[in-house]
Formats: sequence, structure tokens, C-alpha cells
Amino acid sequence: MTTMRTLKAMVLTLIVSLWAVSYSYGQACYGAGGCQDFANFGFNSTTAATLEYDNYVSSFHSTVVRDLDGSLKIWGEKTKADGTSSWLVPTTINAGNYPGLTGTPLKVAIGSFGINQVQFALLTSDDKIFVWGTPGLLVSTALTSTANFQQLSVGLPSGVTAANVKMFFGTNQAIILTTCGGDVYVLSPDANMRTGLGSNTTWARIRKTDGSFLTNIIAARGNSNGAIALDGSGALWVWGFSWDGSTAVAHRNRATSLALPTGATGSIKMIGATFGYNVDNYYPTYYILYTTGELYALGNNNYGQLGNWGTTNSATWVQPRYTSASGPVMTDIKWISPNEHDLGYGTINVLTDSKIVYAWGQESGNMLGRSGINSTTLVNPGVPGNFQPGYANTNIIGVESGGHTTMVLRECNNTFGYVGHRTNGSMGDNIAASDYDPVYHFNTNAVAVCGAQTVSASIESSYNGPYITGNSLQLSGNPTGGTFAIDPSSTASATLSGSNALTFNTAGTLRVNYTVTAGSCGSVTIQKLFDVVNPASTFTLPGNIWNDANGNAVTDGSEAGIANGLWANLVAPNGTVIASVQVNSNGTYSFRLAQGSLTATGNYSVVLTNSIKQVGDPLATADTPTGGYGYTGINRGATGVDNTNRTGKLNVGDISGTTGGTTLNPANFGISNDPLVLPVQFASIVATVRGGVLFVNWTTASEKNNKNFEIEASADGVHFTTIGTMDSKAPNGNSDSALSYEFSVDYSGAVAASGFIVALLALGALTMGMQRNKKLAFAGLMLTGLFVGAIGCQKKGNEPVDGKSAYIRIAQIDKDGSKTYSKTVKVVNN
Repeated sequence: MTTMRTLKAMVLTLIVSLWAVSYSYGQACYGAGGCQDFANFGFNSTTAATLEYDNYVSSFHSTVVRDLDGSLKIWGEKTKADGTSSWLVPTTINAGNYPGLTGTPLKVAIGSFGINQVQFALLTSDDKIFVWGTPGLLVSTALTSTANFQQLSVGLPSGVTAANVKMFFGTNQAIILTTCGGDVYVLSPDANMRTGLGSNTTWARIRKTDGSFLTNIIAARGNSNGAIALDGSGALWVWGFSWDGSTAVAHRNRATSLALPTGATGSIKMIGATFGYNVDNYYPTYYILYTTGELYALGNNNYGQLGNWGTTNSATWVQPRYTSASGPVMTDIKWISPNEHDLGYGTINVLTDSKIVYAWGQESGNMLGRSGINSTTLVNPGVPGNFQPGYANTNIIGVESGGHTTMVLRECNNTFGYVGHRTNGSMGDNIAASDYDPVYHFNTNAVAVCGAQTVSASIESSYNGPYITGNSLQLSGNPTGGTFAIDPSSTASATLSGSNALTFNTAGTLRVNYTVTAGSCGSVTIQKLFDVVNPASTFTLPGNIWNDANGNAVTDGSEAGIANGLWANLVAPNGTVIASVQVNSNGTYSFRLAQGSLTATGNYSVVLTNSIKQVGDPLATADTPTGGYGYTGINRGATGVDNTNRTGKLNVGDISGTTGGTTLNPANFGISNDPLVLPVQFASIVATVRGGVLFVNWTTASEKNNKNFEIEASADGVHFTTIGTMDSKAPNGNSDSALSYEFSVDYSGAVAASGFIVALLALGALTMGMQRNKKLAFAGLMLTGLFVGAIGCQKKGNEPVDGKSAYIRIAQIDKDGSKTYSKTVKVVNN
């Protein structure tokens, strides 16, 4: 029986859980450890301690962003798993797209050196590092000499876990890792970067000039030959090829203090560095941004990187100026983005309090949108002048400098703006051709970057997978009530019938617009891109979900099809999703695939889920159907009938060699919410309270392959939490005779637990939009009240609380892990 001590422990656990839920809501991106605030980014950034620099990372022609759903999307030059091919549109980093990947992708580091010279490193939740791309651009060729996606043998520094990594920064020939505890490690073939410590194949922990370790660091960035770090007290440190704020640039083999600007107000919010080619050395240029908006620069200035309208290097801090060498200094800067991942052009983009981008430095290939000249030229601080019609340098909330490009995020637009050299898909627009674009174009692709959500509107489709001519799908918009249209810039043709049925007619890039009223943005038009192909020959795998009234897994003519909100997913032999399709209202679905597109041999399967899955996502098991439904079996039409397979997963065999024009046998699934046909037939369920104790009694008329029961309670009849378990009494889980069960638990504990689950969800919703510190304070106060209320609501004699509704249901678990539910009953006071 649950005691008050147990109840208190449950409540405290739930308080901690709410912190996690609140943290997750605040981030909206990922909660697998770390100590940064992913919402503290771009125009929404505030303080240095938790600032996230790398939700958007660009090298010369390659980019990675952290999506609102927490996944990492990648596109551009040499981004595919072979390290030589390019994703032309933003593509999820997952095990399907990167074979051999394990764990959850957390952070990406990039280092590049001009065109077709780029290497990537990926940190995953299982403490591994994977690399791919041009060998030697990030880590030594002694660690990886091939371009293909592979696990790095060196792993993380000793004692460091992925959950404890705050910053995973990449630049040409170096990864700089900062831990949540403030330690800094460098993995680099360049001895300058690792302060002469370790080797080119091991992590070096950075030391200061006095021999002690560099500690209390909250941010560490750099360039190819040196690094700059900010500690928790506001002090700056540099090492490698560096400046110290008073003397000339030099090679420093230990972290050295960098003098701060005189006269600056506030505290340092951001740091950064870029490059500048000078004779035969790459001298660094440093930038620091204060919370007051004051910007300072120091170092190389051969292409005007300092922004002071000169070209003379400065060993001391200067302030960039807006209009001239004597014009107003910059004191209203919100975010900075120097070119820091590529060994090349010394440039910087900054974002002002007015949401306007300014840029200056070494422009090449129109990468700043300033000069209109392809060749390398110097540009002093100013605004980019050319934007695609209908767009402007206004309402910008994110900017990222690449090695040969600049990208911006603009409020009320779901596609990003791009200027500079576009090639190998670097613009994310499904185009590989090369061009130097002096105009900021937004006909790119939709991205939703963590910390910089531009619009509360989206387009979804009923199919996610290869888009083939002749295929049809249903479009849905959020918010509802908008209208769809095919964008005239599309190179593919399609037909819109009704309000949202889309049929692909010819191959190419199809852009679909959705115009809708979206909150403060008013009327907006957002866009979704489809890469449509026209294979020479295709084959089809159909299927059906039906309400299996008698539970025999045979599709009878009288049994109707049903969707029940399910999605069917075609899964490859390696367990990753190939395509995801929404089940039609009549229960049918279909996969249409190009002949030869399935290259892997082995067993393919169809797996049912309650929501769409991304191509490449790992998927091993089906979801439990909603609405009290359970799986009753499978069949392949007239063959393959199996009423013991109640998993929601059907093995369709090796279909990789299927010839064009073939329609395979269907993959059919029976479901039912009728207790008479489910594995356990519940005869009765009663939940009563006597003397402050909750008694749950139920009887099963029969059981098949039953393992155990989970008793679930709810304060609202919707959100349930498990309050206990009981094993099946049936011998080997099978019985044709009635079996009776009784479960008892302290009533207050059960109701408190179920009530707190509801409170967690409610508080999560209430704290949406709050800043993290306010969110946690509010949640703590609310939960304190709930905790006191839960403890104080007990009456003498341990009687149940009057007027407090509670609901009970029984979850039955098969030996194979499948789960079905009883009906829900209300607890009565007896």
C-alpha cells in the first residue's frame, strides 16, 4: 500500500520532472543534458553564461541547423555520408541517412578551407564522435584518412560525457570542446591550437601561463591558428597565434590573459574571431559584444575587418563605426557572426537592436551582399542593398556568416535568406549549379531554427518519402483556414484539386505556398519544397487497416476499413524509415517506389505509428493505437494470415529486387477496441474507495499470451499514470476460464500522483513563452502549492477527499510487449 512517505517521494520526483518538462518547453529543441539554453540565440539572446552560439553553423558552402524539434538538419557541399556527395535540401542527420550512426545527434562542428574542402564532426548522446568529409580539415589524417562517415576512435576526453559538453566548436583544423564545468579541450593537428600539449591524435586540456588548467570558461571560439575564451568572471583568454591586447601578434603556447577594452560598460555577452590573410600568415581578428550593445574589435585589419574604416592592424581594442572613421560607434548590436569556421575571408555580420544586418570586411563572391563584385574586395560597415522583391533588411532575427555566404532568418518568413556563392546545394534549394548571387534570395527552403522561430505556421503532407510523378498526397496547413497554391518559380508541375489534394505531374522542384493569418504576423505566405522525380519504372506496396470485428485477422467483406489516426511506415533492413504515409479514412495506404531505389538486401517491414516519421529515422516497434484499440493480427491478402502477430509490425521480406509495374501483396493490419477480440477479455472492472484505500477489482473472461497488467489512474480521465502492476494469474498467460484480480493502494497517493501528471501538463502549457528563469520560478511556486495541497488534503481517519474525481483503467501487456486497454471507469466512494 502506498504510504505518505512514498507519496512525498513521488511528489518530489514529479517536481524534478516538471523542471525537466519546463526546461524542455523553454528549449523546445532538446533536453539531453548540456548546460546551454538553446532559446538564448540570435535576436532573442540575453546573457553569456547559457548563450548558444551554434544553432546555425555554416562553413564555406555547407550548413547545419538545430530544428525546433531538436533534430539537426544539414545541406550543402560534401554533406552526405560518403563525404563527397551533397544534400541539395535540408536533410535530417539520422541513422538512415548516415549508416552506422548511434545515439541521438547533439552537436556538429565544421571546419573548411574553400570550395570542396570541408569536414564535419558529430557529437552523439552515447558519448561518441563521428566524422566525415575531407580528411584533415578538422582532425588529423592520422585519425581518419577517408571521407566516409565513421566513428572517431579517440572519443571524448577522459571523464567527459556528451551530456556535459556545453560547446563543440569547429574551425579549420581544430575542434574546441568546452564542458559545463568550464574546462577546455582541443583536438587538432596544429600544435598552436593545443598549446603544444598532447599529440595530433589526442585531446589536449588547455593550460594557462602559470601551468594551471584554464577553468571556469563559459565560451571558447577561435580560428585556424588560435583561440579566444571567456570565463565566468568576464575575463578573456587567448592562445595559439594570438594578440594579448597590448603587443603584436605572436605564437602563445599557453592561455594568456587578453586585456579588456577601456571604457566599456555592461558585461561581455559574446566573443568571436575571424581570419585575415596577411603575407603568408593568417592573423586573427577578435570581436567582443557587451550586454549594452557595445561592440569592440582587435587584431588584423588588412581588409577592414575591424570596422573602423581603416586597414591598419590594431593591438588594442577599437570600436566599429557606422558611417565613417569619425562616425558613430556601434552601441546597439544584438548578435555577432564572424566567419569563424572557414580558413579564408575575414568578414563579420552583426544584427542590431532594430533587427537590421550590417556587414563588413573581406567580401568575395558577393558573400556579404555589399559590393556586387565577385572578386575579393574590402567593404566598410554598411547594409546589404539588394533583396528579392517583397523582402527587405528588416525584421531579421538571425544571421550566420559562412566562408563564402551569408544566411538570415526573417520574421514572418519560413524560408531563410541567402546571398553569395551558391553551389552544391548550399542554398538548400535543390539546385547543384554554381552561381554568385549579389541579391538576398528567399526562394530557398523552409527551416525552423531553435531559438529563432520566424513564424507560427507550417505545411504538412500526408506522405513523407520519395516524391514520384503520378503520386498524390493531401496537404494540411497550420493554422487552418488558409489557401494553397503552386508557386510560379517551380520547375516541376503539379495539380491542386479540391482545396488540398496535390498530384505530381512532372519532375523537378515543386514549391507549394500556403497563405494564412498567423498571429502577430497577420497574413503570411509560407512555402514547402518537394523534390519530384520521374523514375523509368515503379512498383507498389499497398495495405489496409481494418476494424477486425471477430479478431481472426482475416479481412471479411463486412468489416470496414479504419484510419484511427495511424501512419504506415516502410522500414529498411537496417531499421530506418524509407517512407511514411498517412492512412486514408477508409483504412487504405500505399507506397509507390522507383525500381532499384531499394538497394539494401534483407527483410523490409511495415510499422504502424500514431504520427509521421522522418525519412532515415530509426523505427523498431509500432505505437499503441489510440482510442482503446489494439492490434488483432496481420495478413498479406488471402495469405499470411496471423492472428498471433499483434505487434503492429509486418515483415514483407526482401523487396529490393522488385521489378517495375509490380503490385506486391498488401500489408494489412487488423485493429479493434472490442474487448471480446483483444488478447484479454475484460468481464468487469470496479474501482471503489473504502477507508481511504482504493480497491481496483477486475475479472477477465479469457486471456491469451498475457504477461501482466498495469493499473493506471487519472484525475481527468484523459492523462493516466501507472500506480501499480500485477502479473497474470493465467498459466503461461493463457486461460479460457474467468480469473479475478484485486489491487489496493492508498487513495490519496494514487489521486495525488495522477493529479500531478495533469498539473505537469497544465504547467507546461502555462509556462510556454515565459523566459526560463521566470518559468522555473512560476513552476516552483505552483508545485509548492500543489504539494502542500496534496499533503494537506488528507482528512483524519484517512477518508477520501470529497468532490475529487478519479478514473481507473487497466493496461494489459502481451508477452511480446503489445499493450491494450480496458474501458475507463470512475472511482466511486463505497
